Amino acid sequence: MSRLGRVAWVAVFCLGGVASLPAQQLGRGLGQPNPQRQQLENRFRQQLAQMVKTGLGLSDDQVQKLAATNRKYEEQRRRLNEDERDIRMNLRDELAAGDSANQTRVSGYLDRMLKVQRGRLELVEQEQHDLSAFLTPVQRLKYIGFQEQLRKRMEQFRKNRLEMLDSGFGGARRRRPFSVRPTP
Repeated sequence: MSRLGRVAWVAVFCLGGVASLPAQQLGRGLGQPNPQRQQLENRFRQQLAQMVKTGLGLSDDQVQKLAATNRKYEEQRRRLNEDERDIRMNLRDELAAGDSANQTRVSGYLDRMLKVQRGRLELVEQEQHDLSAFLTPVQRLKYIGFQEQLRKRMEQFRKNRLEMLDSGFGGARRRRPFSVRPTP
């Protein structure tokens, strides 16, 4: 397994550890900071930064600029992901209604989904523009590959976790995001 692959698995492990902590360990209430979670997140970010630095051959200055760029877009990315998850869950609920699905709501959700996808593309374009100020094109390409590999591994981790939950191992079944599968 490549160094980048090992780093991606470390990221999955760290995020999985954060995601699997009991609710009482994550905080006393909504919006209250949790030192244990913050410590895990900080450790994850440090390990990830070191892997990216090594894998892309970055200088310390480039690592700092990359971290600042990531922070700049983090909230927008999180909002887009939440919006997409909400839309998919609503679409799934509408489809579950069968013939009585509300066509107007489905149309609205589809329009919102396209807006989220446009927003994600605009975000990537803005981020790439910012990255081009301090990364070479090859470094940017490697970084895109790293992000994609990490995203795929995180998705596989989430899928495996949901399968465990669905099988009754590990607790109650969670609500799955919407997905359309072609009929044979």
